[in-house]
Amino acid sequence: QIEVCAQCHAAKDVISLGYAAGESFYDHYTLYLPDDKTFYPDGQPAVYLYPVALHMMSSCYAEADLVCTTCHDPHGSDYEVDLVADKRTTELCASCHEEIAADPTAPSRHAFASEGNTCVGCHMPYHHVTGEKMTDHRIASPSPRNTLLFGVPNSCNAAECHADKAAEWSERHVEAWFPGFQEREADRIRPYAQGKQGNRAAIPELRKRLDASTAPVWRAVSATLLGQLSAVSAVEDLLE
Repeated sequence: QIEVCAQCHAAKDVISLGYAAGESFYDHYTLYLPDDKTFYPDGQPAVYLYPVALHMMSSCYAEADLVCTTCHDPHGSDYEVDLVADKRTTELCASCHEEIAADPTAPSRHAFASEGNTCVGCHMPYHHVTGEKMTDHRIASPSPRNTLLFGVPNSCNAAECHADKAAEWSERHVEAWFPGFQEREADRIRPYAQGKQGNRAAIPELRKRLDASTAPVWRAVSATLLGQLSAVSAVEDLLE
């Protein structure tokens, strides 16, 4: 289903025309992946991009059953961008996250009906790029520490929320609420940031990321960066 939608809703190069549903998508298209300056190291786009590659980075897709029609009605709806429910409520996420959707105040640490109490407010904030606004289809949790370390935007300090605060302020709150989360996120992003900078210190960790336990998009990024780094030690890993 995602590949059918990706014919239009993906940033990609066209290899050959004539794709039909059920054929190998990658015989016809090559997705733009977060292995260059078009993306921040955590996968957020630095320019306006159609969201399929971002969707494929999401753990909701990689580890669960999220597809395009989980949230969007392809035949149209009365809601913004043909959603199946109002994005200002928790209904879109309730089919998977029933317990959290019933009381988002507890995990969000934000007051009822506030921007920070919505699912999209934290996990799908707007990317403000090239004059356009697009929600973050990675469906990621905000990590202000990655803003400090790698310069990536975070939803806590986004224009709709605490834009008047420094990332250090948000970092302290997130660490107090979710100890250890930001460090895990930093460890996850670090080899991609290093690899894009040409830092060969990333090679050992990027080799580990070729494992099938890594989401497909990030496996592909790891392979690309190892090539750019001329990582001879990774050749056997890549062949395998």
